[in-house]
Amino acid sequence: MIRRTKIILLSGAAVVAIAAVGTGIAVAQSSNSPSPATPAPSSAAPAPHGMRHGHGAQGWRGRLPARIEHGEATVSTDHGYQVIDIQRGIVNSAGSGQLAVRSADGFTATYVVDNSTKIRKNSKAIDISQVAANDRVTILATKIGSTITATRIGDTGPAR
Repeated sequence: MIRRTKIILLSGAAVVAIAAVGTGIAVAQSSNSPSPATPAPSSAAPAPHGMRHGHGAQGWRGRLPARIEHGEATVSTDHGYQVIDIQRGIVNSAGSGQLAVRSADGFTATYVVDNSTKIRKNSKAIDISQVAANDRVTILATKIGSTITATRIGDTGPAR
């Protein structure tokens, strides 16, 4: 029971952290990127009864970060819209300014890694040369056109 509570709390903290980092990246990048066309309005149905205003939502909120493999979101900034990507997976290859990652469901993506990319392993800043094939990583990136640039990489070491 204690392990489950820890997982739920850590997952919730991860969602908040991802949202905060994504917003920060979007604001920082928006001054350097052109604004794409306004996306079409969502036709999503309202949340089912009991899920509004957070009632009964702890179940999916607590498990969501642990289940995210990859995704893309468009965030609104003061200067337009910014597309951000997130991916968890195993490194296929690293180096030469690029990082190729494969998620558990088979999705693969290659990210540009530049001098502004922040990379951490065991709470310490590292260089891309210290990221190896078969390492488990979480990536937060910005997307402009077809170029996906990693802004933050968290490396937890070799996959088990």
